[in-house]
Amino acid sequence: MVDPKLFIGVNAMMIPKTDDGRVLFAVPWQGKVVIGTTDTHVDHIDLEPLPLAEEIHFVLEHFNRYTNASITKEDVLSVFVGLRPLVRSANAGSNISSLLSRDHTLVVSPSRLVTITGGKWTTYRKMAEDAVNNAVFVAKLDHTKCITKDLPIGDLGAARELAAQLTLDEPMLGNYLDHEFAAFHHITYAIRVVDVVVAARISYVRTVEDFLARRSRLLFLDARAAIQLAPSVATILQKELNWTNEEREAQLQSFIQLAQQYIIH
Repeated sequence: MVDPKLFIGVNAMMIPKTDDGRVLFAVPWQGKVVIGTTDTHVDHIDLEPLPLAEEIHFVLEHFNRYTNASITKEDVLSVFVGLRPLVRSANAGSNISSLLSRDHTLVVSPSRLVTITGGKWTTYRKMAEDAVNNAVFVAKLDHTKCITKDLPIGDLGAARELAAQLTLDEPMLGNYLDHEFAAFHHITYAIRVVDVVVAARISYVRTVEDFLARRSRLLFLDARAAIQLAPSVATILQKELNWTNEEREAQLQSFIQLAQQYIIH
């Protein structure tokens, strides 16, 4: 994740062929630019996989081949990686991960256990539909038409209503508006105290990471800014979720330790 000021006038960019025969993207996202991806085989699975030095070099080196404004590690605001399972067919001609299919595969065992593996983020609804339809068939249940294709995710109505109410009626925020949070609002990312309160009361946020990674996405946009706001987020959640001081500190340190992995040192 890098600052967009380096790419004025660019909506998105695709490098059609990298040294390993794949493509590289630079795509605007929430005011920043996402550059990636890499494809590296790993033998060990970690809950929080770390980017490899050669992967960071690969992305920067390939991107700089095609731009006037070269970027360095210092321009990177956050770096994150993930793992995905790939299915190799019996007659596959190669073990190179970048050449394996991204399609998902369904297997029904003799015990009638339905297993789905492979696939990718952009086909998750199709994967869900196939898995459920097969489970219904195997269990001989009544079949109805799947609605996942057009089903909205989440209902933001209640959250928006509460946010508007709290914003207009500041006394409802109690002591959240005292000097302790005077510097909380981060101009660059427009995160407010009310956003954390609503997330805790409506959106089931239960950890500091929940808010800074999965609700606001700040961890992925700017890891250092996320660390900067983490103490205030932890204090708000402590009051909302009735944490002890020890629980707040544990939450804070856990998030900081995680966020450090998103910074290139």
